[in-house]
Amino acid sequence: MANKRSIAVLVVFILAGVSIFLFARPKTVDLHNELVDQTHLAPEVSLPDINGNTVKLSDYKGKVVVLNFWATWCGPCKKEIPDFIELQNLYGKDGLQFIGVAIDQEGISVIKPFSEKLQINYPTLIGNDEVFAKFGGRDAIPVTILIDKKGVIKTTYIGMRKKEALEEMVLALMKEK
Repeated sequence: MANKRSIAVLVVFILAGVSIFLFARPKTVDLHNELVDQTHLAPEVSLPDINGNTVKLSDYKGKVVVLNFWATWCGPCKKEIPDFIELQNLYGKDGLQFIGVAIDQEGISVIKPFSEKLQINYPTLIGNDEVFAKFGGRDAIPVTILIDKKGVIKTTYIGMRKKEALEEMVLALMKEK
């Protein structure tokens, strides 16, 4: 009898532990498509762009910012950049601003020609591990961070997002006052 009671107590503790794990953690889809809801101000960063100009994130307050950490060697990054270019063309005049932060170790020598070849129409900044860490740094790229008009990080996701899904998230943020 005591043995059955011990097993029952153990089962209850295991179920409670699994429940806490499933419901208390950030929402995630899978390792390469992780979605984390956040609600804190984006850190202030200043980085050089591919033309040597210093760009501050706070310069874009009042716009919806899509901050994308990427690299020239990253396959998913290369696939999503044309979607970013298209969305910047469609909604840039309405207050949307994409910003790419390239984290290639080779730096501008590979980033600038790559950006020019793809005709990226939004600021391409030269990033580093320190800046990536300020935004939660991850073990994988691309990492895309959606920032509302007030400078609050609303969503961070790891991995490539379909253009339609990203567009839906961006449009919802653009409607906010």
